[in-house]
Amino acid sequence: MYNIAFAGSSEARVVKAAACPVCGVMGSDLSLSVCLDNAPEISVNLLRCDSCGSHYVADPDVIKSYNEFSGYWHRYVQNGAGITAMLDPLFALGDIKGSLLDVGCGFGFVPHYWSTMGYGRSVGLEASEYGQVGREKLGTEIYSEYYSEAKTIHGERFDFVFSSEVLEHVSDPAGFIKEISAALSDSGVLVLTTPSSRAVDRGTDAPTLIAAVSPFLHYFLISADALKSLLQRCGYEHVQVHDDGIRLFAWASKKPLPRISVGFVKWTEYFSYLATLGDHEDPHVSSGALYRLLKDAINTGQFAWADRAYLQFHKVAKGKFDIDFDDPERTAERCSSPEALDCKTFPAWAGCGLLFAGRYKEECRAPSESVLSLAKSALVCMAHEVRVGAAFAQEAIYFTPMAAKLADRFQADLESRQAIKTAAQLPLKVVRQPVSLVDRDVCLIVGYAPDGKLTPAAKGLIEAFSREDFDCVVCYVVPNIDINIDLDGVKESNGVIVRLNGGYDFAAWAAALERVPALWAARRIVFINDSIIGPGSTFPAMIDKIRQSSADYLALVDSNEPVHHAQSFFFVLQNDALQSLAVKQFWSSVRSFEDKQAVIDSYELKMLAYFQKIAGLRIKILYSLESLFPGAAAIEEMQLNPTHELWETLLHNGFPFVKAELLHRNPMGLRLRHWQPLLSAKGFDIARVEAHLKEMDRVRPTLTSTGRVVISEDAPVRRRWILLKLLLGNKLFAKLRAWRVEFANVPKWR
Repeated sequence: MYNIAFAGSSEARVVKAAACPVCGVMGSDLSLSVCLDNAPEISVNLLRCDSCGSHYVADPDVIKSYNEFSGYWHRYVQNGAGITAMLDPLFALGDIKGSLLDVGCGFGFVPHYWSTMGYGRSVGLEASEYGQVGREKLGTEIYSEYYSEAKTIHGERFDFVFSSEVLEHVSDPAGFIKEISAALSDSGVLVLTTPSSRAVDRGTDAPTLIAAVSPFLHYFLISADALKSLLQRCGYEHVQVHDDGIRLFAWASKKPLPRISVGFVKWTEYFSYLATLGDHEDPHVSSGALYRLLKDAINTGQFAWADRAYLQFHKVAKGKFDIDFDDPERTAERCSSPEALDCKTFPAWAGCGLLFAGRYKEECRAPSESVLSLAKSALVCMAHEVRVGAAFAQEAIYFTPMAAKLADRFQADLESRQAIKTAAQLPLKVVRQPVSLVDRDVCLIVGYAPDGKLTPAAKGLIEAFSREDFDCVVCYVVPNIDINIDLDGVKESNGVIVRLNGGYDFAAWAAALERVPALWAARRIVFINDSIIGPGSTFPAMIDKIRQSSADYLALVDSNEPVHHAQSFFFVLQNDALQSLAVKQFWSSVRSFEDKQAVIDSYELKMLAYFQKIAGLRIKILYSLESLFPGAAAIEEMQLNPTHELWETLLHNGFPFVKAELLHRNPMGLRLRHWQPLLSAKGFDIARVEAHLKEMDRVRPTLTSTGRVVISEDAPVRRRWILLKLLLGNKLFAKLRAWRVEFANVPKWR
């Protein structure tokens, strides 16, 4: 890290220590001193020019070139180059196209972007090593000479001459501008960016100040007035300078300039460019592009792009650099090894990559432990990055406060959760170990058994899965761990677990996975509870679909109420899911919440997004809303529970279950008078259904005095119209509105 010391008003005046490289005036005040923590004797002193207001180094001999930093191109590609920051002043000119010369193009991202995205011919000039590497890696036309010496393009005139963050690296700025101006067409525009002298201020945060000063690399930080004057002295009649307090953007031309609007807006195009670059064969190029895509997508709230970036970035990070976002502590441990000194094997984005993986997991509602681990590991890696690459560690310096806040937030969240027992901490007894589950189909069924007896629905599920050659592991959830268990309906080969009630089905499943680790060796596991009754005659066909599916995670039904998620009464983990560290972390994080809504919010609503986006599982919803009603995903009002409001549609499409709560309590007030003949026609055992409802009457009595099932003659008006819109689709429903058909109590639809 750096020590920064501002000069006070009592500092001695430095007279004629060096002439200002911008305006040539002698005589300046000492404004700032910067030195390394571990080498205080090596410092950079900045002087403030009394004439033009620029800040410049007192001793130009301390400035180094990038060629003195061997292998710097790796850092530049991995996280050093700010591509949007470079593109912003170009696109501020509006909808432009034409030929572009990028002077000091670095690796060549801007000319590569310019030509790749169809803006016109582009050429780069870069004398350092990473320009040559960029030419090889990107295939961009880059020359290592000055324009006057580049024979291939000398004499060619360009519509735009661009130079981003280069001016401050030259000791003769006027000579530099005159040199590159020779390449500009008569009506062309010169576009420059450079750090602003206003950044040297006590109010500027340390990371931003260090990035602007870039000790040992920058000769000066020019003021806006000085830059405008410099460009005018170089022959430009029309000059505009934008100063945001940190950077200067300058546009200069001999012709009137177009209307200029600063602020990068081409995010979709930029993300598309990064996604394509993320497929590059060189892992430094691809990982750097994917890191930027993840970071910028999260920072701009473009989470569809973040979804795309995370899985691809994780794959490259793990496969090429052995950095696993599911095991970040191991990456942090590597910071003490010799390999961590070399960004060819330990990339410069390691710390920031872990940070934005953590922010992404936060958005995906990942377990607090997972996000906290990433944030803490990011801080370790960032500190390492600053330690070994201080002059080039601006990204790590800048994002360290963000990582610290993320760690603090999730540390507090985790501490609040520690008062809640984990799923494995509640009393549990393995009454009977299952037979070998290796490469077997397993049904892990959870049933509430207040008297130690399984419900008729649970027994029916065990029978059905046994007929399909599943090994069942049955978890009795009981109010007293020492209760006598009735094994009626349980085969001798079935595993039997007894667990104290707490945390609902998610905690019971998690505890079973913890106490019976042999479950992870299965071919597939069906997680199921006895909130459903069945199955009907289509059950074998549904099981065949599951067995034939290449998906890693299957659920039966999804819902958009309150957010898109898969309902958790029945889901399957198979294929890659049972070997996934992220999946195991999900289950190990489950806690025994007593509040049912907390369970729903923490696990059911998060599971689909977590398994798909974080674990990278292939997802399949067998009876999804979209499969039942194509176009349903586009209907904003689709806030309903399909297993209730679409129960008949599901049955007619092969769904082999019915929710017990629907028949017992009918909370939505739906028309159910015909449920018995309909279920009978679908192959349900009506006697078993009646027996289960009778059992629910005993242990979960309804509040009605008129009988078990609440019969309603009318569904709520809004719900009827949601269903009508679902059946008609957006276009036909819009026509219905246009026809101005009058219905009583029809709400206004957007």
